[in-house]
Amino acid sequence: MVLTSKGWRQFFSLFKDPTPSAEKLAAFAARMKAQREEFQSDNWGHDGTISKRRYADYDEYTAHQVDKLDSLGGEAFVNAEKAVRLFRKRFELIDQLTPHGSVLCLGARRGEEVKAFIELGHFAIGIDLNPGAAPEFVVVGDFHALNFADDSVDCVYMNCLDHAWDLDKILSEIRRVLKAEGLFVADIVYGYEEGFAVGNHDTMHWTKARDFCELIASLGGLKVETFRDLSEHGSPQWTQAVMRKV
Repeated sequence: MVLTSKGWRQFFSLFKDPTPSAEKLAAFAARMKAQREEFQSDNWGHDGTISKRRYADYDEYTAHQVDKLDSLGGEAFVNAEKAVRLFRKRFELIDQLTPHGSVLCLGARRGEEVKAFIELGHFAIGIDLNPGAAPEFVVVGDFHALNFADDSVDCVYMNCLDHAWDLDKILSEIRRVLKAEGLFVADIVYGYEEGFAVGNHDTMHWTKARDFCELIASLGGLKVETFRDLSEHGSPQWTQAVMRKV
């Protein structure tokens, strides 16, 4: 599967370049090809639905993840305002989220998704291993070990499951901090069978987004209430799963 011309425009619009040149498109295609080849190398292990990047230990994993923001020059997005608008479009689709709810955003980088939730009237905060210099919306934290009370938040949001080290630990922590019948909203990239190429800092990948969603629900004791493709909402190669704690 490849992006349509509309999909390419949507993707590059996030980087202030809605009409990329043939040269930029070619460079992007070459980078995708290199990333697919990396995914098939010995640096990755493949076991059924889930594939994982190989690390010597947890310290190597965390060092690699901390490096991501620095490798981007300290900014998660070139066009942060555009990113906030795209996140708002995604979140406006979640009709299960009650007004003025408490939202914890995992792996939130500089906090564009947190800002979007706040603009929609929610109390929101993010955590990240490396939130950058002087973070406004995010505190330092590890989504494998959350420093928040049991049954304390209405919603947990995450768009970086492809950066997970231990899926069971993450889902256990999410379930712990969610209130009874709380929501877990996961934005999930397409699987590799659907055309997605892993990035330089991705640590986990899957065959198909919907299959991965069902796996998450099973592991976390969650019920899938909504699963939608976000391509028509400005986010090509992304899906959104809304799950409820049961």
